[in-house]
Amino acid sequence: MIRTAMIFQNKMILQRGKDIYVWGTGDFGKEISIEIQGVKSSTVIDENGRWIMSLPPLQASEVEKMEIISQEERIVYDEVAIGEVWLAGGQSNMEFYMKYDKEFEMQRENCENTRIRFFDYPEVSYEGQLEDADYSRFGIWRECNKENLPYYSAVGYYFSKQLEEKLKVPIGIVGCNWGGVTACSWMNVKYLQENEGKTWLDDYDNAVRNIDLEEYNMKYMNDPMNFNTNPLEDKMSDLIMFGMPPKELDKIFKAFVAENGKGFMPEIGPKYMSRPGGLYEVMLKKLAPYAIKGFIWYQGESDQEKAEIYGTVFSSLIRCWRDLWKEELPFLFVQLAPFRQWLMANGSRFPELRAQQDGVLEHVSKTGMAVITDSGMEWDIHPKFKRPVGERLALLARGMVYGEDILFEAPKLVSGELENGKLILEFAYAEGGLILKGLNVNALKIIQDDENITEYVCTVSDRKVILESNMFKLGKSIEVSIACTDYYEVNLYNKAGIPARPGKIVMK
Repeated sequence: MIRTAMIFQNKMILQRGKDIYVWGTGDFGKEISIEIQGVKSSTVIDENGRWIMSLPPLQASEVEKMEIISQEERIVYDEVAIGEVWLAGGQSNMEFYMKYDKEFEMQRENCENTRIRFFDYPEVSYEGQLEDADYSRFGIWRECNKENLPYYSAVGYYFSKQLEEKLKVPIGIVGCNWGGVTACSWMNVKYLQENEGKTWLDDYDNAVRNIDLEEYNMKYMNDPMNFNTNPLEDKMSDLIMFGMPPKELDKIFKAFVAENGKGFMPEIGPKYMSRPGGLYEVMLKKLAPYAIKGFIWYQGESDQEKAEIYGTVFSSLIRCWRDLWKEELPFLFVQLAPFRQWLMANGSRFPELRAQQDGVLEHVSKTGMAVITDSGMEWDIHPKFKRPVGERLALLARGMVYGEDILFEAPKLVSGELENGKLILEFAYAEGGLILKGLNVNALKIIQDDENITEYVCTVSDRKVILESNMFKLGKSIEVSIACTDYYEVNLYNKAGIPARPGKIVMK
């Protein structure tokens, strides 16, 4: 019997302008062929019962039919579209369903669009889990309409909506994400063994060294929280994602721990979703080599335990994903939002994580970073307004990938000069001038002679922020930073509506 990989279904979107790979399983020795848009390909199923074939690049289209045929069988996929496909990966802020977005009801009223479609790979953490529970609510190509919108990744929705408006072709988002996971779970472990990322492997090995596998498996299989099969009917997710006052949420969390004897995260072991390489093997690899334009990524909060090596691990992850697809695909990611405290998590190491992300942007080719320094929540790790996130990722795609002549980078503090009692700060990526929403620049810190200078008059002129104060001293070094704490609210923008990104300079 011929079968295709899960992602091949009715209403799927295929990537235009690239070779299309289709694969699946069947009986050894059978010849099968595939046809779409007037082009054909054929192959023979190998001795392992697997097959893969490629089709030449296709033109953008909204209604096509794909046929897969052998002598005895015929599979037909209807309402297939050809357009732009992006893979959306990460943890809970990428997973974050439109159901929870603050603008959900407003967006739902006018969301009908058959050119925007979303596929969400089931959240499984071990081989065979798809057969151990009913995951039929995942793994579906959903057209954008009122019924389906609650299932969409909010970031993916706003990203695809912007691209569809500009490109006028079908846009497909392939979701492959899971809340609370570290970057190392999304990587082939060989990419961790070659650098400081090995510490994640060592920690896992130590954690499972004396595990009783029989007891572990029994406890895992008997815990329904380990099977996320109906995401929109999860009462605990509703409590967490819709948001509530911190004290009230903390009370609920403590009651849950007291009743269940554990927190929300499962025990570390061979089925633990955040184990090194786990989700790479059982989720991501199942999607390659589905033709895509690039990746969008929102993750890092769970890596604060080892913030100092996140840049190394994240860079290796990007290389790993590109190697899996055998192409240096664009990799657009979100810098972590301002944040202070939520349940057991705090933002104390977020400044380091953001600095590590900044380093990846500077040193890894074909990467772009969406800056959301104006879009965090002080007491919630899940910002509820996801439109700025998705739209800024779309700006990056439009400028970097699709070649629009637009401003798509965040303002970056690059230099400073002290003259005549004025500190003049200059920003890159500020064509057309900076915009200050207020009297002073929020999240700005100026240190001279170990003194925090807070009294000054602020003006903005073109690319420059000018601070005038009689506290400035000539001949003394000055350290200037913006957005380098855990929580802040940046109010300095460029003409594209992008807020200034975290940065620091030292003037000798």
